[in-house]
Amino acid sequence: MSVLFVSTLAVAVPAWTGRETNWGRGSAPADAE
Repeated sequence: MSVLFVSTLAVAVPAWTGRETNWGRGSAPADAE
């Protein structure tokens, strides 16, 4: 159970960080995709 939880965080955290960075640069292109 804990392994799946950690794996999810390992994938989700970088994804959220990348999205936040993209939003800061320009939300229009991100929304288009």
